[in-house]
Amino acid sequence: MGELAGAVPNDHFWLGFLVGSLVGGMVGAILATLVAHRQALTALLVASGGPRRDGPNPGNGGDRLRADLEERIARLNEAIDDIRRELARPGSPSEP
Repeated sequence: MGELAGAVPNDHFWLGFLVGSLVGGMVGAILATLVAHRQALTALLVASGGPRRDGPNPGNGGDRLRADLEERIARLNEAIDDIRRELARPGSPSEP
């Protein structure tokens, strides 16, 4: 039988198959990396006590986090003030 007019040679099929495999593999690798990164960040937030999306009140997580941060800042300021007072006392060690 003769060759059909307008038929695509087999070389183009394999070239398309190869290019499609490479492009699909790269897209899959990028998506897998993004999903893994997002899961790692979520796990880190949960482990550090940060806001969780599956909690009973997810909108209130930012307020709780802000309150915790303000409390820590207040404790640090108190510690800094105590150290300043101690260094200001007569007979305290001075800087070299």
